[in-house]
Amino acid sequence: MTFFEYFQSYRGYFWQWEEDDANFILTTSDNQSIAYDTTVFEIFEGLSTAGAPPFGSLVMALMATDESPTRFLDYLEEALSEMEAQSGHAKNLIFYADKAMKLLHNFAALPREYKTGDKRNLMFATVFRKSHNGLKAKRVALFSKLFKDNDEILYSCLDQVTYSQSNFTKDVKALALLSDEFPTTKSILDAILGAPIEEYGDALQQKIPELKDSDDPFELVEKLIEGNETFYMGSLIKRLWSGLNINMRHRSPSEQPLDGVSDITNKGEVSRLLLSEFAHDDDVFMQRIANHEALYILREVPPESNQLDRILLLDSSIKCWGNVRTINLAIAFAIAKHPKTDIHSKVYALSNTYQEIFLDDIHQIIKGMNVLSPNLDCTLGLESYLEEQHQKNQEIFFITSEDQLQNAEIQNILKNANDKIGYVIFTSESGEIKIFKQLKSGKKHVQDLKLNLEELWLRKKHQVRIADKQYSGKSPLLYPTQKNYTIFEVDKEYYKISNHILYKFHNNNIAKGFEIIVHLPPYFYDQNNSLLYKNDCDELVIVCFDHQQNELVFNNLSNEKITRLPFTMPAPNHDFFLNGKQPTLFIDGSTAFELSERGLVQIEPRTRENNHTDLNNFIYFYRYSRRKMTILNNISKSVSIIEVNTLSIDKYFFGRDGFYLYSQKVDSHVFECYGDLVLKRIGSNTKATIDCLTSALNLDQILAQNIVNEGASLSRYDRIILSNYSMESLEFYKKSLEKTGCLCYITPRFYQSQDGSQIHLENSILTLISSDTSIPKIYMAYVVDCKTAMATDEFFAGNDYFLPDNSNLKIIGTEEFHEKFIQPFKNNIVNHGVKTKTNA
Repeated sequence: MTFFEYFQSYRGYFWQWEEDDANFILTTSDNQSIAYDTTVFEIFEGLSTAGAPPFGSLVMALMATDESPTRFLDYLEEALSEMEAQSGHAKNLIFYADKAMKLLHNFAALPREYKTGDKRNLMFATVFRKSHNGLKAKRVALFSKLFKDNDEILYSCLDQVTYSQSNFTKDVKALALLSDEFPTTKSILDAILGAPIEEYGDALQQKIPELKDSDDPFELVEKLIEGNETFYMGSLIKRLWSGLNINMRHRSPSEQPLDGVSDITNKGEVSRLLLSEFAHDDDVFMQRIANHEALYILREVPPESNQLDRILLLDSSIKCWGNVRTINLAIAFAIAKHPKTDIHSKVYALSNTYQEIFLDDIHQIIKGMNVLSPNLDCTLGLESYLEEQHQKNQEIFFITSEDQLQNAEIQNILKNANDKIGYVIFTSESGEIKIFKQLKSGKKHVQDLKLNLEELWLRKKHQVRIADKQYSGKSPLLYPTQKNYTIFEVDKEYYKISNHILYKFHNNNIAKGFEIIVHLPPYFYDQNNSLLYKNDCDELVIVCFDHQQNELVFNNLSNEKITRLPFTMPAPNHDFFLNGKQPTLFIDGSTAFELSERGLVQIEPRTRENNHTDLNNFIYFYRYSRRKMTILNNISKSVSIIEVNTLSIDKYFFGRDGFYLYSQKVDSHVFECYGDLVLKRIGSNTKATIDCLTSALNLDQILAQNIVNEGASLSRYDRIILSNYSMESLEFYKKSLEKTGCLCYITPRFYQSQDGSQIHLENSILTLISSDTSIPKIYMAYVVDCKTAMATDEFFAGNDYFLPDNSNLKIIGTEEFHEKFIQPFKNNIVNHGVKTKTNA
């Protein structure tokens, strides 16, 4: 099978290729976006060690593992039914389609972390390693290489051909057969963790250990404490482990005598009397028996099976919300996951019915925390469980709020079920815990425990503050930049200027991002107007001609010294180049000057020799490099957290590994834009301008006078006169100034949420600064059409294009990065924000 045959799109089929701004997008027939070509081939390349299914099967799997799979599953149900009808309702085809949809629903039901990033790649590699009618691993690797070498190869797949029933049958049959091997979601997860590591490629083998959650409960508790959502619960567990007076192990099923004194007792049957007892006379013998002084042999007790399962029933009614809910869940975890327990435990949430919740990892715990009921009590759920699920080998704990001590209906159920419910635990909002053991004659008080919530939650209470409005910092990520070919070579190191920024190629590697050396003034043009060189002191210097001031400007990047030399350019056509190591200005083919920061020396013009072979080769390979990304450096509309708890910037939302187009409008937590007011030009009515600066902007009279005097003689002033104000305020001040004849503009600086968290965008790097100081600054490359990168000052995840060589950052998976940093940042805004006052 050729590349074109495998990726060919079909007319009227459920998927197709579309072209959008030189990108290829995989879409449905009704133009719903499924994935960009780079995402598709990243996943496809991950199958190069296992083999790939028919492409239509892979497309359906991608749709089922989307962040919102429901819309795609409904679409596929309808599309498959329509194609079944067109195929004449062949019985085997209907059978295959039904089983294929079953597998797709299993994909959709996987935990979220297995539907994105590296874990999704691993899941596909596991499931599709033996797919029917698929591609062999070598062919997958070949097709991946073809796309890497020439991503425009997909142009040939845009032209749609008519599909046949065999195409449809092949796609659904591959999934149908896999459905037999993976009948449930659990079977897929078991296969991922159970497959020998040797079955995966080198790149994936390193990821396998990360998928297996540690059995150590201490590690899980530490993760709970680190997470914002789970901090309150996690911080209680160690205290509960040390304080709860509940057996964490069952008795030994049998007693094994050890011989000697330990095998003698003063209680027993006559048949077990020691022979020495019969040596006493009859009166003494009877007296010893009556006074329990006779000695008996302690025989081995026959083994008994008393291994009970523990069932923890959590009241989820409205009286158990808030602190009570957090404490109850912490108690359930402390009992079920005690480090010394060997008892199998299950946890159920009670409302009108009962629902099992799981405590095996942080995602399941967060999901369990959100299981709440609006009912006043859980009597129906408690009765339902006792009637439908209770078994003799169960030890039941009922955990509820202290308010239910006064609930007659609850107390009646507990009294009637004292042979089924082993323990009842009551908790209060202030952290008081009362534990009772159910006996046939009533309740036995076991323990009172008081949690000092103020102490345990102290760290969290003092975290929130308003973030500083000023931000200027260097990103630990390499920077992206638009491709251009104005490149300088200085001592075998390569630099370029783009948008008035001097960048350096990181380790001269075109497959890596860039380091920012310095921001240059506007008169440092990108082409033929600047020259980078090293002076006699081996200092890096950039020189250019400032047309507005008629000066040669030398910017010494080593000591940050700027030197200006007055110079009248005799002709408009000029060029800077290096003559050996000497910087030279060549003017109109007839005049030449050797340059230095001390002055100019005119020399005889000579023909410029192109002896930069290494530079030309570097530019050639850079020009034809295949890396493709769209770099964004401004926010034109808005920043918000949409209702699905997703960060949205303009028309893009931030997914697990990048930014994607997003058109759905939903209610959101909108960030307010703050910026600077820049005075570009002073108007002719200087008195009115000064009055406006002093009255409307509340500036000092002397400062206002100086601003006007400095800018009056300049055609372009560009002075910031207000900084870090809301857009509404800046628009008002801008209109006030422009009424006096001035020209102003507004420069956005950052976006701020109500709780004080901020998002800055500088040089295509987004910086997320939370109002919660326990959450570190987060840096993200703001690029689309490719996988992005995320970092803090300690951790890195994502596209290694942005990772400096020999970096000290600890590399983690994108899922772990989201869990540790992105999700807490968003949750702090959505759930724990506090309104703040601004200086607007």
